[in-house]
Amino acid sequence: MSTYQLPHWVYPTVVLATTVLVCTRGGRDEKIAHGAWTVGWILSMMNYRYGNDPQWAIMPIDCAIFVVTTFVALRSERYWPLFTAGFSLLLVGTHVAKIVDPTISGWAYLSCGILWSYLAVFSIAYGAWSATSREVDAPDQAPETAPAFGLTPAAAAAMRTAPRPAEVTAPTRAPQPVRRRAPTQKPAHEPA
Repeated sequence: MSTYQLPHWVYPTVVLATTVLVCTRGGRDEKIAHGAWTVGWILSMMNYRYGNDPQWAIMPIDCAIFVVTTFVALRSERYWPLFTAGFSLLLVGTHVAKIVDPTISGWAYLSCGILWSYLAVFSIAYGAWSATSREVDAPDQAPETAPAFGLTPAAAAAMRTAPRPAEVTAPTRAPQPVRRRAPTQKPAHEPA
């Protein structure tokens, strides 16, 4: 182990602590994202090959994690899934960069993968930590609005009964007095 390498027990400990946090405080989105990330991590450990070559067996797993986290990000009302999906995209981009440019060192390739993994797990942990009691107590209830897919039927019905912009009249304003500026004196350096 080099001086720049974290011990091997750190990432499993972070994932386990995040699992406990998600199970105790997290809502539906946190559980879906963390479940996908944990299953992907287990599958990655089963398919990992030591070396500097691109991890061809792990790339489809990371692509699947990206699809799941993007789905959660598009359906969620919160912002943390955007970061998780972004870190997943960076992880897939790291694989693509190694495929496109094989001269990238194995240390840089694997270090980027580790960094994006930690940041994604930390963003899921933040989502679970900051989940409100409404999300934890009633995870199966539909939200009032789903930003990525439009409005709920009740909100759409309310918009249909609302007056249209052409029917709305602008309030009339009282005429304002005209304010005239007092003439200023010309500076001494300007000719008259």
